[in-house]
Amino acid sequence: MNARTTQGGATAPTNLAEALIAFQSSVPTIQDNDESYHGKFANLPGILSTINPYLRAAGLFVSQLPAETDHGPGLRTTLMHVSGESITDITPLCIGTGKNATQEWGKAMTYTRRYALQSVLGLCVGIEDNDADAEPSVPPVVAVNPQGSKVVKDVAQKLANALDAEV
Repeated sequence: MNARTTQGGATAPTNLAEALIAFQSSVPTIQDNDESYHGKFANLPGILSTINPYLRAAGLFVSQLPAETDHGPGLRTTLMHVSGESITDITPLCIGTGKNATQEWGKAMTYTRRYALQSVLGLCVGIEDNDADAEPSVPPVVAVNPQGSKVVKDVAQKLANALDAEV
C-alpha cells in the first residue's frame, strides 16, 4: 500500500480505494438513535457524528448537494479523497405531496442523504462488522486450489484456442 506521512507521523492512504478501505476498517458500528412510526433508525446527525472523524483521518470528504435529473429534483453525492480522486452519483428525490412543499422536499433530501451516504461509503447501520473486526459466521466460499495457477492457465489456453478456431 502506498502511503503519505501525516503531520502526526502516521501514514495516510494515497488514493481513494486505499482511503475507503482504511475508513471502513476503522469506523465503528453506526447505531440506531432515533425512532419513527416505522421503527428505529440512525438519523443523519447520528450518522455524520459517527463517521466524520474517520472520514477526515482517511483523507475523505463527502459532499451532498441538490441536483436536477431528467425526472426532477435529485441529490448529488460526491465522495472525494485528498488525492483528487472522487466518485459521484445523482439519486432522484421521491418528494411527498404534503401541505408544505418545502417541508416535503426537506424530508426527501434528508432521507436520501442518509441512504446515499451509507451507499457511497459501503456501510450499513447496525452491522457490527463494517470495520471487519467480527469473525465471519460463514467460511469463505472460495477455496484455494494448490494448482490454481495451472488451472487458470489451462482454462485461458482453452478459451484462446476456442476463439482462434472461430476466426
